[in-house]
Amino acid sequence: MANAVAGLAAGGPGAALRFAPRCPGRPDFSEDDLQSAMPLAEPAVLETEGGPPPPDDLLYLMYRSGENPAFTATRDEWQDLSAMMSQLPDSMRAAGYGGVGYMIDSLTVVTRGKPVAHTVSRLRVGGRDKYRLDYLTRSGGNHAKTIACDGEHRWVVFAAQTMVGPAYPLSRDVANVVDSSWLLGCRLSGGAEVSYRGRRAYQLRVSRDGDGWQVAPLPFFPADVIVDAELGCLLRLISFAGDRPASWYELSGIGTEPVPAGEFRVDIPPGVRVVEATGNPFNDALAVMPGATGSVVRTAADVVRRTSDAVSATRSFLDDLRGRSRS
Repeated sequence: MANAVAGLAAGGPGAALRFAPRCPGRPDFSEDDLQSAMPLAEPAVLETEGGPPPPDDLLYLMYRSGENPAFTATRDEWQDLSAMMSQLPDSMRAAGYGGVGYMIDSLTVVTRGKPVAHTVSRLRVGGRDKYRLDYLTRSGGNHAKTIACDGEHRWVVFAAQTMVGPAYPLSRDVANVVDSSWLLGCRLSGGAEVSYRGRRAYQLRVSRDGDGWQVAPLPFFPADVIVDAELGCLLRLISFAGDRPASWYELSGIGTEPVPAGEFRVDIPPGVRVVEATGNPFNDALAVMPGATGSVVRTAADVVRRTSDAVSATRSFLDDLRGRSRS
């Protein structure tokens, strides 16, 4: 029963992608969002691990980076889906009666043979709980167009609806580059001064054999980072899956002028559907998933919930009978 439930949960969205390529709600990328390969790294990635740790002043800069971040920047993100999936064991394809396998196989359909997805956004940060991210790419109703938080409320704006809820921290993939203090839990080497996108910076090699790497917010190691010498944010972060770059994040066009408080709020036009956030990421994602895919996944999730409730009720009933028989 547990395998059936897991298979349904994993297979629902995967099957929808695989067998309904024209479904209006499926995750989609425009041709401009897809690339055949990652960019070339310049300066080159540091190849040597080990060596002495970075100087204390650089470590202190990173430690202070997340205290009260305030800047604007253009944020680029590249994700090599094939590099990520190459790290999954073959046994994962059979998990959940093929659900995970459908998800992996569907990538060929979604990316049209170009495995690198490129996303561009405009980032504004005015503190730990004040930020705004406006996506300049990413077509399709599945993707948020704007995510904003003013310290009290957060808005997630989609093409056909807006989700509103209490303040919430920056998503991990964005926080990774805004605040570099998480790197202090990893093993760091390097620290030579470099110039990147016209800014003074330091380049480091990151591996996961430090004392606190288990809580580091990266799925793959090693990583190569370039730390801004003024703000302590990451101008470049490349995470490797094996010997292939799997994720690449960049900040460019950085400005340090104060951002007006009103820019961290979103005005919802009349007639736009408003969804209240529950605080449960899975339920919130289902609530705003559009089109036929959203219907399929919401139905699958409801079946999973009902099945789980039925199993729990049956177990409780049997446990109660056993208890009575013993007495």
